[in-house]
Amino acid sequence: MLHIRTATLHDLPLISSIQAACYAAEFIEDDIAFASKLQQAAPTCWLACVDQHVVAYLICLPVSPANFPQLNATEFCLTPDANMLYLHDLAVHPDHRIGRNDRARADRVQLALLHRVLSPAEPPVLPILSSDKELT
Repeated sequence: MLHIRTATLHDLPLISSIQAACYAAEFIEDDIAFASKLQQAAPTCWLACVDQHVVAYLICLPVSPANFPQLNATEFCLTPDANMLYLHDLAVHPDHRIGRNDRARADRVQLALLHRVLSPAEPPVLPILSSDKELT
């Protein structure tokens, strides 16, 4: 089953591992920059877990047009005039995509994370589905 939960600073090594597996070196954000974003915007940063294992993350930041975050900026500060939610980073670990239906599986994880952004309710617990059967 796929479960969505908020991210914490304790999850930073897992987030960094997924990031390193998904991006070229020039797009990897260092731990100090990521920690700053997690500290300031924890309620809008989520992890997707399958069987208790983190397989993806979504980092969203409340911003205003004047304070869009920069990659590797060592300090991110929320401003009182934040009026939009910036989707800073979304990554699904490649190992989670391996198999016959890897595109469907990755799409399901991404949709579950995005659903959490748009829903004020509790994080969804969703099966990972393809068009013909449940994926595990």
